[in-house]
Amino acid sequence: MSWRIGMVAVFALAGSVLPLATSVSSVPKPPFSMVNLWTSQEQIQLEEEARLITVKILSNPREKRDRSLGSGVLFYKEDHKNHLTSTYGVITNNHVLQAGEAPYSIQTPDGKIHRANPVVRKKQLRGHDLALLEFVADSEYRITTKSNQQATRGDSVMSAGFPLKNSKSKSGGFVIKTGKIQLVLDKALEGGYQIGFTNDVEKGMSGGPLLNRAGELVGINGLHANPIWGDPYVFEDGSYPTDAQREEISQYSWGIPLQTVKQLLIAKSK
Repeated sequence: MSWRIGMVAVFALAGSVLPLATSVSSVPKPPFSMVNLWTSQEQIQLEEEARLITVKILSNPREKRDRSLGSGVLFYKEDHKNHLTSTYGVITNNHVLQAGEAPYSIQTPDGKIHRANPVVRKKQLRGHDLALLEFVADSEYRITTKSNQQATRGDSVMSAGFPLKNSKSKSGGFVIKTGKIQLVLDKALEGGYQIGFTNDVEKGMSGGPLLNRAGELVGINGLHANPIWGDPYVFEDGSYPTDAQREEISQYSWGIPLQTVKQLLIAKSK
């Protein structure tokens, strides 16, 4: 497909990816001072950008109504030869799809619901907590602007998505959460998670965008802080953090870096 060739060219221009080199033990401990990181105008502009590139992932195998599973990001677009329709690619988390069953649907920012198909198998993503969906539409949608810079400790970031109705927000509507990156691990957690940030990500925001101050995508949301069940804190090489590291890691929400997504999709296109 032509989008694969275009994506490889775009990603090549981004330059080489430097290793993520901040260790857990080198950062200050919470709590952090609560300061307003964004001006009102910045927040309004970024919220509008986030709304345009964030979608809701739905599942409806046997029910009359679609059930919300989580969020996703409009990642690429391929125009068809007839110039009447386009194929859109949406990045989300694999665990978002696992929360439901096919067929999946995507609700775009204009409220329309489109049937979607998974186009990447889990093994092709090398065990990372990512999934790629595609849908065809005759409408024009905004594609996320991808950052050429790595996420860095201290950066202000915004998370966006659609919390589930049983989450803290209880509305099922679009929300944004602002904060700062506090950890960038040199060794990823299982699923590819490397970016730890203070944004209060809720259930349902998984798969949504993590944007920098310029409104550019730097990562994909996936884990909220202080999980009440399970143990997501295992490094991808099978080793475990120390008790002190685990205590610190659990304070933050976690995202998968954009560079990881790029590398996986380039590998898939070859």
